[in-house]
Order: sequence, then C-alpha cells, then structure tokens
Amino acid sequence: MAITRPEKVPPSRISSIDINSADAGLDQRGRESLRANSFAKGYNTGINGQGQATTRYVTKRWLPNIVGTAYQVFPVLKSDGNVRYLVADAGKIKWAEEGSTAWTDCTGDAVTTTGVVNTFLRVLNKVFIMNGTDNLGYVDISDWSVKHYTALANPSNKPTLAGTGLTGSNFKIYYSITFNGVVGTTANSPIETLNISKTREQWDSATQGVTITRNNTPPSGATSWNVYISTSASGGTITNDDMLPLALGLDLGNATFFDNGTMAINLSAGTAPNTNGTAGPKAKYGVEIGGRPFLYGATDKPYSLFIGGNGPDADKFNPDVGGAELIMNDGTNFAPMSVVGFRNGQGIPGLTVLFTSIEGLSKQAIIESNTVTYGSSSFVVWGYTEQNYGSAGVSSPNGVVNYKGALRFPTMDGFVRMDTKASLQNVLSTERITDAIIGEVNTIKPNLLQNIVGTAWDNKVLWTVPARMSDTNNEIIVADTTKTDSDAWQVWNIACQWIGVVSPQSQPAFLYVCRGNQILKLVEGEYARDEDSSGAFTPVPIDYETAMVGSNTAHNGFFAIVQTVFYLLDTFGDFELHVNYRDYRSGEMRTVSKAMSIDVASSLRGDGWGNLNTQFAPHLPLPVYSWGDTLPVGTESSAMGQSLRIRLPLRNAITNEVSGRVSTAGGQSNITVKAISFEVKHLGVNPDVRN
Repeated sequence: MAITRPEKVPPSRISSIDINSADAGLDQRGRESLRANSFAKGYNTGINGQGQATTRYVTKRWLPNIVGTAYQVFPVLKSDGNVRYLVADAGKIKWAEEGSTAWTDCTGDAVTTTGVVNTFLRVLNKVFIMNGTDNLGYVDISDWSVKHYTALANPSNKPTLAGTGLTGSNFKIYYSITFNGVVGTTANSPIETLNISKTREQWDSATQGVTITRNNTPPSGATSWNVYISTSASGGTITNDDMLPLALGLDLGNATFFDNGTMAINLSAGTAPNTNGTAGPKAKYGVEIGGRPFLYGATDKPYSLFIGGNGPDADKFNPDVGGAELIMNDGTNFAPMSVVGFRNGQGIPGLTVLFTSIEGLSKQAIIESNTVTYGSSSFVVWGYTEQNYGSAGVSSPNGVVNYKGALRFPTMDGFVRMDTKASLQNVLSTERITDAIIGEVNTIKPNLLQNIVGTAWDNKVLWTVPARMSDTNNEIIVADTTKTDSDAWQVWNIACQWIGVVSPQSQPAFLYVCRGNQILKLVEGEYARDEDSSGAFTPVPIDYETAMVGSNTAHNGFFAIVQTVFYLLDTFGDFELHVNYRDYRSGEMRTVSKAMSIDVASSLRGDGWGNLNTQFAPHLPLPVYSWGDTLPVGTESSAMGQSLRIRLPLRNAITNEVSGRVSTAGGQSNITVKAISFEVKHLGVNPDVRN
C-alpha cells in the first residue's frame, strides 16, 4: 500500500557556541571554570587591538652586542636632537647611536665595578651612574667623559671659639664645622664647647657674640664650609645629632665666622653628618621628579633618601644648595625600596615611597616639602607621612611601574596594583592582580624577586621574570590594561634580564630587551619568529587553547558537536587545529586534531588575482575548507597570510563541554584567531540522541 501522507521529519536545529574574543587574557585556574573570552593556555600568544589571539611581539636587531651582560640601555637626547645610548660593559661606560656597528668607550674615569647592575639617571647635563658599590659617578654629556666623586678629608680638629662680652660659666654653647664638596658634605668635626654667661637668645647683637675659627685647612676639592651649633646636649653628652646648621656655604677665603645671635638656626638641613658624603651616595636606584633627583638603596645607608638641590644645583646633595638626606624608619624592618611620582588617596600628586619588609605586610609613605616658620625665619623642610595600607612590601625596585594612573609592582604576595576605586573615596586600594597566572608568579624563587624589571608601553605593562623555578629571567609576563575592570594577562617565552622603552624623536617609540650580551628591539612582527643580533631567526611556537565552554554556565547541558569552524586571519605556515571535548559516556577528554600548511611563499609561485581561492581584499568571500580538502596557498594584499574558514567535522561527539586549540610547531608561521564556533545540536540535560 502506498504511503499517501508521509510523516514529516522535523529539521535538525543546529546552533553554535562561539568563542569570538580572547580579550580576558590567559587564566591558569582551570579551563573548565573560565570565562569564554579567557584562554587556558597561551604561551607566546598575544592579544591584538580587536581582542583576538595572535602572535606576540618579536625581537629584532637593534644595537651592537656588548662584551658582558647588558642591563639598562639609557637614552640621552643630545643638543642636535639625536639620541645617544649608554651602557655599562666590562668595567666601562660606553655609548652608541642608531646604526652604530660597535660601542665607543667614554673617556675620563670610565671604570666601574664589574658583576653589578648599573643604572642611569639624567640630571641637568650629567647622567648619574649608580650601582651601590662605586662612588657616585656621572657621564658629562658635554664631552662624554666619566667622572667619579672622591671623598674629601674630614676635619680632624675642633674649631676654636672666642666669646665677646659673654664672660661667665652659667651656660654652655657648642660649635662644629664641616666642608662641602661638589656633591656632598664631610663628616662633622669634633665639637668644641664654650662657657658663656647668658643664653644665645639674650645676647646683645651689637656687643656680644662668639667668633668661630675653622682651625682646619680646607681639603683639596672643598668648595665651601659650614658651621653647626647646639645650645644643649639632649642626652647629657653632646653628639652630632644635637648639632644643627647655623651658617652654610661659607667662603673658604674666610677662616672665621662671627655669631652674634641674630642668625636663625637652620631647621631644614638636618643635623651634623656622622659620615662623609663628599663621594656622593652609593645608591643603587634613582628617579628624577620635577627636575630633582631622588637617590635611594645606598648600601651603607639603606634607610636614607638623598634629595638633590634646587634648580641649577639639582645635581648636588649639599644642604647649602637645597639638598637633603631624609632618613626614613631608621632601625626598623621597613627600608625605602622605590620612589615614584604618584598621588595620595585624595588624588593630590605627591612623591610615593614604597618599602620592603621582612614582616610580610608593609606600608607606604608620601614625601612632602613644607615651609616651616620659626620665629621670624622660614625654612623648607622635607618630611614624610606614612600611609599604612597593609600591602605586601616591594620586592623589586626596578619592577615598580606607574602607568595610566595606577602603580603595579611585584611583592612576596604576588603582583599588586595600587589605585583608587569609585566605591572607596579618598583611599588608595591595593589588590593582587596575578591570580590568573599563578603558574608563573607562584614559581618565582623569593630570593630572585629582586631581579624583576618592569616597563610599560602601548597599553601594556611588561615584566621580565624568573618563572617556573628558573635561576634567570626566562619569561615576560604582560598585563594588557585595555580592559577597565581587570588586567588581561599574556606570557611570552622571551628570556631577557632587562626590558625598557625608548622614544627617539626620529621614529616611533619601541620596547627593547637585553638578552645576555644582545640588545634587541621588541616589536610587532609579520612572522612568529625572533631575530637575534646576527640576523638569524628562531621560530616562535604558538600554543593557544580556549576555555572549556558549554551550553550553559553549569556545563550540565549536553549537545552533539556537528562540526567546529575555525576563523583564522593572516595565517601561513604549518599549524594544527584541535578540538577537545569530554566524552559523555566515559567522562574522559577526547581530542580531534588536524595538521595543516599554508605556504607563505605562494606569491612567488604565481598566485595572484586570478586565483579565486585566495582572498586579496575584505570584500571578497572567505574560502571555506572542509575536512580533507587540499588547501590552496596565497597571500592577502595587506598581510603576509590568508584569511581562512576551516571546518573540522566531529562524528558521534556528544559532550557537555568543549574547547578549541590552535598551535604551531615552529618554522615560518603566523596566525590570528578571529573566532572558533562549535556548531551543535542541543540534547538537554539528559544526553538522549533520540530527542
């Protein structure tokens, strides 16, 4: 009997589960619990401006190799508008310019201790050289010579004192002297005591006073001398800590100074120095803020912050020209580790000091210069106000990065960000930001945190770190700051001991890295390959794996995967596509893979506008490739690779969660993942294929 009214078979309803963005970055906390726009694996995977997974930055040849290990490369703007670069190498300071084939030794006293990290800081026409071991040195950019300050001899004799109209012994007054060098002050002389009949405040300035005679020959290199005074001994015995500046910067041609009681004691320049500072601070680190240098991390004075002088004397630290030594938390577990121009909780700009600590939690402080009035005199006094936010102490002075209104820095408790929040008024909030990359940050040896170096450019904050228990810096971790709610992380397998950014006037700014004795640019490239200083290339393998996604957030809805479609841009070279899914029967992970190859050299073999399988412009349709198809080769006019839509069919793949993966094994390749779509038929909570 013929069937006259056959039953209609309902069409199969196919929908898609899409991953069309990677802008949340790498997240190593388990692929099953990630957001769809995160990726679970992504070594050497970058994120472009459209939020797509793509090739990371690559290295390019830049400056010549040096002999030893390269650290900071410091740019100096010359008077002719060109840039000259400085490095420390093999015990010398050297310079080179763009296009140089070799480094040139600076003249003068260009010797520095080897085996230490040298950093640089420009102040006026000098570039300070700091390593915490040598006396403070500088490059004079007028002739590119190096000079190191040498310590002057301390005054060994007490000054001689002669009272006028003050005969008596009811009171005591104390005086001492120091000499100024170019950059600092000698230690205090022995203190002399004079018995007098009345207190200094009661003197008749016309008839009474004390003559202070230096009684010390000025040492070679001295520029002026100072007189210190005290009217009482706070502990019963007079010490340098009781002596305050009275007259600063006296002419060496005058061996005496007469104190008639009218000159106000200087409250802004601290007390008489216990140590000799004429060789300059032996600082490891420095920062220039408002034209004034701030040096810190001195090996012999770890609690001190050395502040440069006023205006044209910014390169000096003598109190007679506005310089100062600010001692912070002396004798505690909190030593200043970084100084940066930032702000307080109210948004008022200020100098922020971050401290290290062996107590776990640490604190911050704001440095301020205030005008203090004492009687009829006014003084500028440097001080600091503690901001106790309970964050972890700073572990790397070179890892503190101030970028787009937020401070980011490494600590013993991970990397943190200090910023203000709309929900917390007048408070700087500190939060850990590296939970997503615990596989990298939690594998850094604590004693190597000090080797971390950071910088920022192009909406990225980058640090070179010794991850995965390495003894050297073997990775760059990248925080993409484009998203306002949180940083998106990337991990680049680039071994380098230093990273920085330069912005020459003649070309766009760029990042650079120092790898061993090589100094290389770090830039966006058309190929996934690193170039070394010799011009040789090393392929950069890419491995990008998405989050596990399901039909709902609980991943308890089952579906049959019909096919997976990979949308790829600017693609060439050898690569593999993978689909990972959890088998609904066994609960085990299954993988379907396909190796493919796109020849970048197709344009050299005659592919052109006549090849309809090659896309040359966005308005042309995308070629569609199925399982087993032979892939044509070709290049776009605007890029080195093709835009592809590749289908990967799956048979009998019933699952509740699935992920995609794109990887390259090396060789000349490039890839950008626009989207991955899993085309599925939903089966509901019960995976019954009959429904």
